Amino acid sequence: MPNRMRHFTLALALVALLSLAAGCGVKSPGSGSDRGTAQALVDESTRLLQESLDKDEEGRLRSLIARAKGILLIPAVGDVSFFFSLGSGNALVTARTDEGWTGPVFMSKTTVGWGLQAGVSKQSGLLLVMDEEDLRYILKKGGVLRGQARVVALSVDQEYNETPEFQESGDVYFVGARTGLYAGVALSGGGFSNRLGLNEAFTGVEGGSPETILFDRKLKPHGAERLLDILAEAEASGAAQNKKDGTEVPSN
Repeated sequence: MPNRMRHFTLALALVALLSLAAGCGVKSPGSGSDRGTAQALVDESTRLLQESLDKDEEGRLRSLIARAKGILLIPAVGDVSFFFSLGSGNALVTARTDEGWTGPVFMSKTTVGWGLQAGVSKQSGLLLVMDEEDLRYILKKGGVLRGQARVVALSVDQEYNETPEFQESGDVYFVGARTGLYAGVALSGGGFSNRLGLNEAFTGVEGGSPETILFDRKLKPHGAERLLDILAEAEASGAAQNKKDGTEVPSN
């Protein structure tokens, strides 16, 4: 498999993460519109995933999905990012468990973030999390990376701040959408919240706990069947490819 990956090391502001941790779970009053909002986000994220896979001619994304413990799907409409935007945005999270892909659960971004950017005009795409501990950190603390952690973006031409101090368990792969696997990633230092109201409306789990939905009950809610089926098919294809090649996507 061609290796056109470069490494990004991002040192996130721990103070910012800690200051936001107390508010990283938000449950709005229930309304009849929550289910519709959740379904619309699932449908848009499903389209995003399918479009990304359609562009995956070399199978690199499928190979990553076969290894990932979780994925943040960050949809966009036109050139406007839902997630990495000024003021607000939405994304959803799925997890790969011993019973297959579960979820999704919903997240939002409520503050202006900061990060590294390399020639990216649109910041929608997929964040593939390789370690379950990191995925749980995202859900609990509202930050994408723990302290110093490495982000690998596909098809990048430059390296920034690469050091040997990154956490091995901090690997997150960024795959851009709609323009193929393009260079660049921008990650916020915090401000992410669990949308507990949407979680409850979509899954029926009282309180909308993302850990309960993804890991304890391992739910596959009605309305997410196509999304989860696409992930399962991509995982199977990627696993077969990895076995055939006798290689794995490099972790360092």
